[in-house]
Amino acid sequence: MDDVRHHIPVRPARFIDQLRHHIRSVGLSYRTEQTYVYWVKHFIYFHNKQHPKDLGARHIEAFLNHLAINRHCAVATQKVALNALNALTYLYRRFSD
Repeated sequence: MDDVRHHIPVRPARFIDQLRHHIRSVGLSYRTEQTYVYWVKHFIYFHNKQHPKDLGARHIEAFLNHLAINRHCAVATQKVALNALNALTYLYRRFSD
């Protein structure tokens, strides 16, 4: 069922649903949505389920260092994660109200 989009409420309360809603509203592909949600969830879990509004640049750097050093991820995987986190950085501005 990986090819069926998740249902999200009209006015989503959960951060991940807000992220999905934003991705859909700007017309990004479903594959992009899946990738971004995957990496954002990993980022949140890496930081003990802290809300992204409480995390900043140093947290992003720590996460990327973890991928590169501790998990020995391939360069391509690191680039995908960086792209997802760049999108998350953009979303911080949108959701920081």
